Amino acid sequence: RVRFDDEAELVELRTRLGYASFFPFLQPENARFSLNLKFHDQRLCASLVVALSLKEKAGNLREYTFLRDDGTLDTAIFTSGVPRSWADIDRLPTSGTFKCMYVCSPEDRDVGFRRQLAEKYGYLRTNYSDSDIQWWTGLKEAGPDVLDLLEFFISRYDNVGQAFAEIDGGVGEGGGNTTANNALTLRELEAGLKDIGCQKFKGPDEKERINAIFRYLDPGGEGNVSLREWMVLDQLWKEFDLSIREFVQFLIFAFGENLEDAWEALDDDKSGELSEEEWFAAVENIGYFGPARVVFALLDGSDDGNISWDEFSVLNSYKPRPKGSKESIVGEADR
Repeated sequence: RVRFDDEAELVELRTRLGYASFFPFLQPENARFSLNLKFHDQRLCASLVVALSLKEKAGNLREYTFLRDDGTLDTAIFTSGVPRSWADIDRLPTSGTFKCMYVCSPEDRDVGFRRQLAEKYGYLRTNYSDSDIQWWTGLKEAGPDVLDLLEFFISRYDNVGQAFAEIDGGVGEGGGNTTANNALTLRELEAGLKDIGCQKFKGPDEKERINAIFRYLDPGGEGNVSLREWMVLDQLWKEFDLSIREFVQFLIFAFGENLEDAWEALDDDKSGELSEEEWFAAVENIGYFGPARVVFALLDGSDDGNISWDEFSVLNSYKPRPKGSKESIVGEADR
């Protein structure tokens, strides 16, 4: 589902294939549901998501609402949260629309229970280990501030673990803690971002934006972000990396192996650099409709809002490796 840009397309696919069969059994994180309880299939889906929250953590259900058929919003039904009885399909209302979002901290995942649901209701084979699951997050599933943070990281670090290590402990001028303990409080995150020179959130709403990132990384609401929770950013990093490689593949198809030819087409006024506005217009002109912002963020390593040929040439490192090359063999072995 992470490759769908339009939520309406995803809803249409669920409607055609069945809500229960299309349920995100293994990775329900960040999934949004809008379920018409008049239909059995959608009531089953509602019971599944409620049952999963009871097994993992009741607080994993967010932004839940219940709209009656007459158009009135029923808030009284949620005085103590989503009713636990809704885990039983026979005790769900048979009319109205239930909406919610599911989040889950890595520490709270019950992969065994998720596999049971997948086997029983999705008729999926589950003879695989937890390590076989490729955890992933789509660009549309994280808020804009989280994307801004990762854009800063991807142009400066090899992985999100490096960023965590630099923020967790050894913080100086920012005023955070100086002892690494594999966990970050909100104050430590604010101080750490300042110390590593992140200016992405500078402005009157800086604290609110960093707080939004912290809440995303701390879905359980414990008040600190563990290294394992932080590594959720790695799931998004994979999508960033894939998006960049797909863009490079597009350039190769369109202009050939020499990326200078692609640069000449993009820099049509021959100014030697592209602003962000010029970049978006240029990639659209060459027929690319993917996530261009992610690529720009990677290339704009100086964070000055422009990219030059020297910065653009970084994309050479994202070219597909020739099969049989030493790098390709090592890469395959790593996977």
